Amino acid sequence: DKEDVKLIFLLVGPQSSASFHLKILSRLARLLHQKKLREELFASPTSEEFLDRIIDKEQ
Repeated sequence: DKEDVKLIFLLVGPQSSASFHLKILSRLARLLHQKKLREELFASPTSEEFLDRIIDKEQ
């Protein structure tokens, strides 16, 4: 689609949980489908605030 990449996520988890990454990817996809959240994430001045916004939406 020739769009620039705007977000990259690195997932790290235990090898003993083979489906861990799929669960996290599913949650991220669901959350990032929300335009308002994406805009808030792009406006986050720090990585801590970025993470806090994701955690707040997850609850």
